[in-house]
Amino acid sequence: MSLDIRHIWCGGHIQKPSMKLKAGKLEMLYENGNLRFISAGGNEILRMIYPAVRDRNWLTIVPEITSEQITRNTDSFRIKYSCIYKGDRISLKADYELTGKNDNSITFEFTGEITEASEKNRIGFCILHPVEGCAGEDCAITHSDGQSEKLQFPTEISAEQPFIDIKAMSWISKGCVCNIEFRGDIFETEDQRNWTDASFKTYSTPLHLPFPVRLEKGQTLSQKVVFNVVNNKVLSSEAVKKIRISIETGTGLPLPATGIGRSTRPEALEDSELNLIKEIGFSHYRTDIYLFDENWRIPADRAMEEAEKTGCINEFILFPDDNYLKQLDDFIEWLRRKGLKEATVTILHKNLQLTPVNVAQHSYSVLKKYSASIKAGIGTNANFAQLNRQKVKLSNADFISFAIHPQEHASDNGTLVENLKAQQYAIESARAFAGEKLIRVSPVNIQRRFNASIENYEIPCSSGKFPPQADSRLMSLFGACWTAGSFKYLAESGVSAVTYHETAGERGIMQGIYDTRWSDSFRTKPGMLFPVYHIFKWILSDKTFRIVKSYSTAPLSIDVLALRKGQEIKIALMNFSHLFQTVSLDIAVKNAVRYNLETESFEAASNDPSWIKNCHRSDVADLSAVVTGPFSISFIEGIENY
Repeated sequence: MSLDIRHIWCGGHIQKPSMKLKAGKLEMLYENGNLRFISAGGNEILRMIYPAVRDRNWLTIVPEITSEQITRNTDSFRIKYSCIYKGDRISLKADYELTGKNDNSITFEFTGEITEASEKNRIGFCILHPVEGCAGEDCAITHSDGQSEKLQFPTEISAEQPFIDIKAMSWISKGCVCNIEFRGDIFETEDQRNWTDASFKTYSTPLHLPFPVRLEKGQTLSQKVVFNVVNNKVLSSEAVKKIRISIETGTGLPLPATGIGRSTRPEALEDSELNLIKEIGFSHYRTDIYLFDENWRIPADRAMEEAEKTGCINEFILFPDDNYLKQLDDFIEWLRRKGLKEATVTILHKNLQLTPVNVAQHSYSVLKKYSASIKAGIGTNANFAQLNRQKVKLSNADFISFAIHPQEHASDNGTLVENLKAQQYAIESARAFAGEKLIRVSPVNIQRRFNASIENYEIPCSSGKFPPQADSRLMSLFGACWTAGSFKYLAESGVSAVTYHETAGERGIMQGIYDTRWSDSFRTKPGMLFPVYHIFKWILSDKTFRIVKSYSTAPLSIDVLALRKGQEIKIALMNFSHLFQTVSLDIAVKNAVRYNLETESFEAASNDPSWIKNCHRSDVADLSAVVTGPFSISFIEGIENY
């Protein structure tokens, strides 16, 4: 097999390298027209300042940067660039200017012209505040009328905007006094953890105003954001520290029940493919059942057969409509004819984002009457936001459920990694109103399956183009790193069950026996196993291991997943970057061995289901300087030496 190195690393999603900038003692990265990781003294105080154009369906329009002029000095910079935005009923040309001065200030402004009559939900700057260092902290808000108000960044995930009508804001982050002024529009702040983004976002225009907004050809727009940090000893630069990994003591938590989604490719899975899935040891097999479709029994029959062959319990996601009484009776009758007494069933709704109370009560009653072994739950097919906003009533449910993906607002690699931690935040906030009910996350995908602003379930793509539900990074080393990071944060949070990705195809953990349908966008070969296949095989090879909390001093570059059984320890180091990284593990392990899922082993792993057993292993005598390759997963196993 010969594949382009870009696809091995990160599925062809190669981005322009970041540029380091300074504004006084502030340090940051410039990347694709955005400022990222604005820090003082090594502490992140803003995650990002960037312009966003959202169309009438809340889709983010990716711009074409047509010109770029960069002047960079030792403690200041000036950048000018122009963009063209083209999307569904939206057309804009914009000029941007970024200025960083040696007084620890940054100015970001734009002027734009509508080039064709357009409709927009949002055009303007967004500022991302990192959760760490902001949650629970005071923030002084100056409103458009000049009045000030002292508020707080929320600790638990806020369903409503914590700050509204913002002209200026001031807060203390990591000992630094931060100030922002906004011109050209009124801003407000939302809690992006609702969509498992690890940030608070301050944006324009307020959501209480009607949208979409029609804009006429020739209409001009302008905005300006001024950010500064007052001089403070905290701004002093620190020497770059070695990345350190630490692992908590104790037995940890049991692994969550881990399942896989049924493939959405047209062809049913063959026995050879099902055997490969069975080898992993998934606990359940997710299938969406559209009870409002009279042909729902066809995919249900196939799903049940496939689940049986993989040794999995069926996880049925039911979508009735207002005719739910008859539809649920039909489903129960189907279960009876199949002799299926054990299953997990999540009851949703075709037209509503959250399970209606009457549907939940009736469904729970008839399912439990049929079989006490059926676990019945409710929730949403969309994000935690839909669950958090409506606070589902839980009296008739064994569990609540919601879905996760990292691309609600942006799609670059950095954003996907930043949002991993927010999966833990979502579980913690769900527990606050779930009480004793179990929490399931189903499914977790690297790409968004449907637009929850206009739909409640996934409609199969029939255009012939590469489907928006697929992302070629899933088949790459980056996709394996991201999935391992997702499992880490969900398992460490104590989630009861989680369902990932699909079995085979362009949204699967392997290609399967059929060739890719989109060779330009998804460059694989029949029979190819994706790196993520081996992640699950490593995690689930011995389910008596338990998840233990582990920490990295630089989790956006290197993170860690740790499993323990007695004195046995299994560690996975995920390198999310395109660089070699040196890591120090604060743990003593004897008889330690190491093996790597990386560029050099990619081809062997893609052809061998037993790669973990057959791969080259090396002894590790020193864990204080472990070098990891770009987008690699380094596995370390041994006996803890207390």
